[in-house]
Amino acid sequence: MEEKQKNAIKELAFKKDFVKEIYSDRGKNYKEEKEKTSERNKSFYNTLVEENEIKFEKALLEKKIEDEKRKNLIRQIRELEKFPLRRTKSFDPTETCGLGILEELSVVELRERLEVQKKFRQEYADAKRERNKLVNEEKVEKIIQKANNISVARNTLKNKKEEERKNKKLEVDK
Repeated sequence: MEEKQKNAIKELAFKKDFVKEIYSDRGKNYKEEKEKTSERNKSFYNTLVEENEIKFEKALLEKKIEDEKRKNLIRQIRELEKFPLRRTKSFDPTETCGLGILEELSVVELRERLEVQKKFRQEYADAKRERNKLVNEEKVEKIIQKANNISVARNTLKNKKEEERKNKKLEVDK
């Protein structure tokens, strides 16, 4: 987005300068001016193309670096997986890990918190779904009301026109 805005600002500045030059040089030869403007436009276009190519190459380089990091990380993980893990003999899910952190939680407490969060998210989603349903129902009711109003207006207009026709017919017959 910022690049587009910068390009738009550059282009706007370029066009403003171009308009100023045209007003100042109105008396010169038209063909020369036309060639100059086409050259300016070509040079501006070429600079934009070069900038875009540089950005594209930079993005490719960043992607290559990221891919290299990813491959290196995968290689390190595979090397770590080659060594056997030490197994603990007993595990108490109600016990904290004992690192001395103030907000240590046991596995049981974490699961309880997870369940509370799941319920909260479900209730939130249900409430949002219900709210959307009510909004949609209100919209449908408004549309139905408008349709009814239109049909009533049409019927009254129709009846009015029919009465006018009858009145004209009666006047013609008299």
